[in-house]
Amino acid sequence: MGKKSIETLVGLFVLLVLYLVDKVAGKEKRPRGLMVSTFFVVYFGGRFFIEFFKELQVESIEKAVGFTMGQILSVPCFALGLVGLAISLKKRVPVGWYPEDLDDEEGEDDDDDDED
Repeated sequence: MGKKSIETLVGLFVLLVLYLVDKVAGKEKRPRGLMVSTFFVVYFGGRFFIEFFKELQVESIEKAVGFTMGQILSVPCFALGLVGLAISLKKRVPVGWYPEDLDDEEGEDDDDDDED
């Protein structure tokens, strides 16, 4: 199996995971940030895995550290996704627009007809 086919499989896996998370969490009930955080975790986890099959680009750094440059750069994004998942699942702020009556509570008046 070639490098391109592995990248294609990882891309399809990311799509499948995002679809399943959307179905399980519910379209308008899922917490804000859940989908993008899931994408970061799954995509950059996959990128880390793909780098095992790529040829070395900068041998001096990669041999000294033991990881490829792509793996090193994938770790912070993967960690950011984990933090995002933890925050979105803890706060559970729903996605979607805020209700209209929230604006009225802040003192904003949508009716401009009273100026006559």
